[in-house]
Amino acid sequence: MKDLLAEQWIDPLTGKKYPAILDKNDENHQTLPGLHIINMIDETSDLNEFMYSTLRSDMEHGRFIFPPPEIRSEFDIQPREEAALKEIYATQNELLRLQRVLTSRGFKLEPPNKKVDRKDRATSTVLANFWFVEENKIQKEPEATIPQGVWLQPRIKESW
Repeated sequence: MKDLLAEQWIDPLTGKKYPAILDKNDENHQTLPGLHIINMIDETSDLNEFMYSTLRSDMEHGRFIFPPPEIRSEFDIQPREEAALKEIYATQNELLRLQRVLTSRGFKLEPPNKKVDRKDRATSTVLANFWFVEENKIQKEPEATIPQGVWLQPRIKESW
């Protein structure tokens, strides 16, 4: 995939030339002309497990939510919005149907029936969530160094 994107291409309908799309983190592509705009990742079983776990955690903690089905009755939904909602619900159903399968390299998530079920939407959702989480990791530096210690007060003798 990376090599195919690294080549300039011509639109067959218009004849317009488009620059190569290059991985911004690949040392071999740094000197090539083109758009250095993507960040390719090498998927491994561990990374996939981490990405799906991250999405699950984000959903459980309310950081990633799907619109509730009641939204259709609460708002005047236009046809374009209805189509988008159908895609969102199809994504949600794909995620719910995935099953964890043991492989020789670890675990992977697969749909129950590969001939009928897909996981394209689920995979793109997991990748998008992973990108968002990685891009938004903020390293907060302390605003000021505060000396740590204990405030000592003289003991007051209480009389009862």
